[in-house]
Amino acid sequence: MDSEPARKKSSDSEVTFGRRFCSSRASSEKKAKKEECSTDTTTPSSGADPTVALLEMAASVSQSPVKAREGDDTVCEAHTPVSMDIQPTRLPTSPGLARSVAGGGTGEEDAVAAGCGFERFSSPLFRKSPFAEAAGDALILFPRKLEDIVLGYDSAMDYLNDTTYFGATVGRVANRIGGAQFTLNGTHYKLDANDGKNTLHGGSKGYGHVVWKVRKYHNEGPSPYITFGYHSYDGEEGFPGDLHASVTYTLFGLNLAVEMKANDIDKATPVNLAHHSYWNLGGHNSGDILSNEIQIFGSHITPVDENLIPTGKLMSVEGTAYDFLQPASIASKIKKLPKGYDINYALDGGSSEKLKTAAIVYDKKSGRVMEVLTNQPGLQFYTGNYLDNVKGKGGFLYQPHAGLCLETQGFPDAVNHPNFPSQIVTPGNTYVHEMLFKFSTKG
Repeated sequence: MDSEPARKKSSDSEVTFGRRFCSSRASSEKKAKKEECSTDTTTPSSGADPTVALLEMAASVSQSPVKAREGDDTVCEAHTPVSMDIQPTRLPTSPGLARSVAGGGTGEEDAVAAGCGFERFSSPLFRKSPFAEAAGDALILFPRKLEDIVLGYDSAMDYLNDTTYFGATVGRVANRIGGAQFTLNGTHYKLDANDGKNTLHGGSKGYGHVVWKVRKYHNEGPSPYITFGYHSYDGEEGFPGDLHASVTYTLFGLNLAVEMKANDIDKATPVNLAHHSYWNLGGHNSGDILSNEIQIFGSHITPVDENLIPTGKLMSVEGTAYDFLQPASIASKIKKLPKGYDINYALDGGSSEKLKTAAIVYDKKSGRVMEVLTNQPGLQFYTGNYLDNVKGKGGFLYQPHAGLCLETQGFPDAVNHPNFPSQIVTPGNTYVHEMLFKFSTKG
């Protein structure tokens, strides 16, 4: 999203762990039988808060493996799970390993023979989750070389002063509401205007600015997870009704599943939660993302006016700068736009109970691939146009296009456009937003 207003400071560092999931870079390696390669696992430090420890484990998803290259000190290679439908690279030293990763054999003995660590992910919790069909089972091999692929900060205080929404869970209604107002069931609601005359990401004290409580967590085994909860009161930032919101982050091998829910207590209200990480598959400090190749599974966009408020129409992307129906580099099209991408795509297939692919990003330099799946009808594609000397992790200065956002969501300003998919949740009903980030390598 574009430039955001400055935030009020808070003395409670818990906000970092309530809204920032992909900010930690801590990880540790468990040695495999051969020293050349290792199985990457993250373990809590001695005496660490279990919540923080799980967040550190979750951060390992942002340190995706990269294929070993000639002259590299990494011996083994990263292999994609069979569920990702990408042919694994064969290891000349162990053809059996390639067969195993492709779906035949046990694989463990071949992994050891090749000098690679391994870990198989297929837990009962995983099989019962809504993400099981999309993610599948996997034999994951980890090389030693890792990178942190999300933009962020080193300290809690940096997040408290953040104006970029790095890693935030935003709501009650993500994106923009035109004129900071809407009418529902005959009642007119005036909202907090924090983006000119409009409301952005729920207002000045939207969900990305509040402290979420840890409801439950499990930081051991093949699928660690953590659930945060927040009670949003009637009238908060102008929105009607009490709402119990939650977000659960779960790791399945190289897959990160995020499930957002909101239970409406007493009044009909709009709900549209979104995850606002900035991704750079080459590494958070590797420069811009313009060379990334992206494919977006949306044949239409919701065009906007000069204030980035949707006009209410749908526009075909065919032949325009927004056409990523076939994979193309961001650099090949971005020059046709004044600043860059900040637009909602109407995903093909609309809302659905099953997860569908929304976008695939490929960084040729590192070989990393990220696939984003969701059950939501929209995807906001933003190329970090307004990042300008933002001091991030390790003191690195983030410049424009240092990262990209792929925010699965309902359509922006849907409360003022009856032709858009409804975001209204009524008492006794539950809003559910599911997304899955699948990581692999190729090339």
